Amino acid sequence: PDQMAAIFGPFLNQACFSLRGRNLVDQKLEEFRLIADVSATKGPLAKLLVTLPAFRPAAAPQAAPNPLMSMMAGASGSVPQPGMGWRLQSESLLGWILSPTCIDTALYKEQSARSVHFSRGLASRSRSSVESVQRLLRDTVQEVLRQGSSVVAPLLRAGEASRNAVVAWFAALITGSQARTKSANMMDQGQGPQGFIHMLENAPVPLDMQMQMQIMKAQSSGFATSGLCVNSFWAILELVKPIKLAQVSTLEPFYLLREGDHDKEVIGGFIDEPRFGETSEVEATKAYAKSKGLLTDPSKFPTQIFWLAIRAFHVFCVPVMKENLCMVAAAGYFHTKNMAIMETAMGEHLVYEAILGSSAFLGDLGTFLNLVMAFCLGAAFPDRVADFAAGKVQGSVLTEEVSPQWSVLPSCILEDVIEVLEIVTSIQPQGKGPSELFLHLDAQLLLLMVTFMLGNGNHVKNPNLRGKAATLLKNLTSNSNYRHLVENSPVLANDIIPGCIRVFTAVEKTKQSFYDIRMQLKYQLRIPIMELFERMLPLEAHKKALKSFATENPDEFLKFLNNLMNDATMQLEEGMDTLIEIRRLMKEGKQAELQRPAASSVAEDEQTGEGADLYARSRADPKAHCKQYMQMGHRTISTLWSISREAPTVIISKLNVLQQMLHNCSCATASSVGRGLHFWIAQRDAAVAALEASSDWKLHFRRHSQSDTLWRYRKLPLWKSWSRVLQACGLLTWAWLIYPQWDIVFILGASLNLVDLCFALAGWIHGRMQPDGDPVLEWFDDLEDTDSEEEAAASSQEPPILPETPEEEIQRMQIEEMRQEDSWKAARRRISNPAQTPRSS
Repeated sequence: PDQMAAIFGPFLNQACFSLRGRNLVDQKLEEFRLIADVSATKGPLAKLLVTLPAFRPAAAPQAAPNPLMSMMAGASGSVPQPGMGWRLQSESLLGWILSPTCIDTALYKEQSARSVHFSRGLASRSRSSVESVQRLLRDTVQEVLRQGSSVVAPLLRAGEASRNAVVAWFAALITGSQARTKSANMMDQGQGPQGFIHMLENAPVPLDMQMQMQIMKAQSSGFATSGLCVNSFWAILELVKPIKLAQVSTLEPFYLLREGDHDKEVIGGFIDEPRFGETSEVEATKAYAKSKGLLTDPSKFPTQIFWLAIRAFHVFCVPVMKENLCMVAAAGYFHTKNMAIMETAMGEHLVYEAILGSSAFLGDLGTFLNLVMAFCLGAAFPDRVADFAAGKVQGSVLTEEVSPQWSVLPSCILEDVIEVLEIVTSIQPQGKGPSELFLHLDAQLLLLMVTFMLGNGNHVKNPNLRGKAATLLKNLTSNSNYRHLVENSPVLANDIIPGCIRVFTAVEKTKQSFYDIRMQLKYQLRIPIMELFERMLPLEAHKKALKSFATENPDEFLKFLNNLMNDATMQLEEGMDTLIEIRRLMKEGKQAELQRPAASSVAEDEQTGEGADLYARSRADPKAHCKQYMQMGHRTISTLWSISREAPTVIISKLNVLQQMLHNCSCATASSVGRGLHFWIAQRDAAVAALEASSDWKLHFRRHSQSDTLWRYRKLPLWKSWSRVLQACGLLTWAWLIYPQWDIVFILGASLNLVDLCFALAGWIHGRMQPDGDPVLEWFDDLEDTDSEEEAAASSQEPPILPETPEEEIQRMQIEEMRQEDSWKAARRRISNPAQTPRSS
């Protein structure tokens, strides 16, 4: 072997370097055929190929620490090392083979696919001409992938050393490109399509220049470009394709716990990813796997490739799909505002779609996602994994306990699946039906996975993710195939409604948007859930599931109803307050303030470093804002009515909760009316008007309900009393479970909670058993009501005339003029609309 390496090594290394500069236009086919022929032999030369420096360059030496940085407070002297992704793309054999792409416009510039085919006049191009160019690009890229497969597949079969070298190269490329997942390295800076549009509106440089800056960032940070990422991910999907759904039980969920050198290289950055379980649960699972001998045997190749594909899905596929979504959003937004940006963004979208929208890619992606969903459900229910793979699931997917291996899985797996399906749904043009990807997905597996996420908040703890899953489920019910399963599957009929109720409550914990302080994210997540209720409740099976859940879990159900009440109150209040503000501005002739202000006119602390308005999304059209909140309030009340009429016995069984709901509803109505009338008083008192116009007032009522401004109509909170009871009960239950392993501090705390709980219960019982009742209420009851004759006699007496100062007289005359003006306007309206004038009998 040493002689062969000395003789043929330099020649093969030079042959590899001859592929440098390979692109979609010049694929260097003559040079490539030599490498493909060597790989096809699967012999000594193929084994020698994976040991050459051109196959995988050595890592760069660690940079020396900076002594000046170490002197700074809180700074580290170490210099962050760039990833190996860019070097593997530009300095390795497989990087040169898989680099040709139609996506990397900023890298290839004039030779890029967009510059050649979609550079100008895109708005006037016909659909048929665009699709013909996309087919050409798609066929060319698929030919590049076939060429890559002709090298990768033989090397995988040439022996264990060659196979490990190829797997290690893909793993190193993924690890070296992990920086792509950071918000700072994404095209939209982690702000989503709306943030990308806002950035383009205020950016001093054109879109092409920003894409060029992305390439420069890839070089400095060391991650691979989008084109190589897509090609590499597709190449890995081809390796996953032979794994059948029936073989999902052979894939190893404990793989992330392995400590071998090769396994660690395959796992890469996933070792630091957050897991579904807590750290203590992961450590306990690791000890369990070691005690059972599950980590002693060498890992199998299908398991390695499967986990490699999951990592590539996270690092390669998801960021590129986000870029495509941003381009679609920018093209639509700037269609009538800036044709240059529109054509650039649309051209980028078309070259992205040439690959991401191809049937071959979507088919491979659908096969992989089916495997991932069956794998995740099998990790939660190991004894039912064969049923999930065969589509013969019975029972329920809502559970209090899951298997230990579930806690080991990275939580980003489900996040990536939901996000990709969400992006594919958003990009699909209206009227064209669902994306082709859903034709390749197993409908039952997808619905079971989404239902599992909705109803198992103890195991899928991200409320934002669960809210997105509910939105996906709502969109899926528009498809006849998925709707048939939802309506007829016993498992789904039993679990969807309870899952929706639980996720509706869970999204209460979602954070408010930093850039849109007027729209709470939880409302956007709850609207699809309420739409699901509207579609499911007319079905008898789902109605039965609602009644069963309300009866068996009354506390959860009543908490859900309370959230509905709070949402309706807040939404209608926001809508009414906005309407009052609109009418005030129109009355004062300030229609200009109904438009979004210029960025230069807002306060300095509300501007970005570039002078843009930080809260531009919060200053939308007030009329549209009012309409949106009134519609949300109407939908929430409709859902509350639909839910309440199906389980009235559960509601009235808790008298205090029923009283609380009625009290809050009455207070919300009265407060809304009172604050509406308060407008006429506030404008006549300069001090009150100045108070409402102050920044402190606005800041306070951004965080508090405006229904509590009138003290008479403040709502009664339940959370303090409930939290007190739950705290005591929880601590006492824990004391019972761990007995007799108690210490002094624990005994003292449990005793104090028990005494507090006993005093609270004793006070409640004493109040119930007290015969005399509340003396204050008795005093109210003893007050005599004034009849109408006494009121008339009292009103006929002239009030005493108090002396007034000249300033008070002027103020009184101004108020009288305003009253007369309002009366004249009302009279003119009655004259102009005689049909609305009440007639005397």
